[in-house]
Amino acid sequence: MRPKLRIGQLAWPVLLTVLAAVACQLPLPPTPPPSPFPAPTATFVVSTIPTLRPADLLLVGQEALEVGDIEGARLAYQATLLAAPDDDTAAQALLGLGKAHLQDGADQQAAAAFQDLVDRFPASSLAHDAHFLLADALVGAGDPLAAAAHYQAYLEGGTSITATVQELVGDALYAGGDYDGAVAAYRSAIAA
Repeated sequence: MRPKLRIGQLAWPVLLTVLAAVACQLPLPPTPPPSPFPAPTATFVVSTIPTLRPADLLLVGQEALEVGDIEGARLAYQATLLAAPDDDTAAQALLGLGKAHLQDGADQQAAAAFQDLVDRFPASSLAHDAHFLLADALVGAGDPLAAAAHYQAYLEGGTSITATVQELVGDALYAGGDYDGAVAAYRSAIAA
């Protein structure tokens, strides 16, 4: 008895034979004519790195600051400022940038970032906190009288730590040589 052949057993060899025959009869694609210009010696590849939204850049900066990557935080905050220079995200980036500079001991750069926030976004809720941090940065930068003024601005914005801030005002005034002002601030701290 002869074994029965199934259609599937014959289909593949026949199909491949037909495809090969058809492929041999098709014309080859035309060859492009040679270019009159020489081939480039270097090829530049444009990067396809996705652009992050300012809010995402801000999050990168915050996370970097939390783990102690100060340089990464600074770069992310600066990129945020370039991507969104005039909105609330920029105010948050300036606050974060100032904090990164403070953690790095760069008091003058921190003061510049906080001052920029206070100047550009005075109505922002972050400006209140920036006055306090600006005062700290100014003390570190050696300008205690300017620091006292920003501690005072922080007090005027309202705080639950009035006595502590009044004491800081007194310390700044004393360091700046305004002894009468320092006494008055210490008295206000005691009375608070």
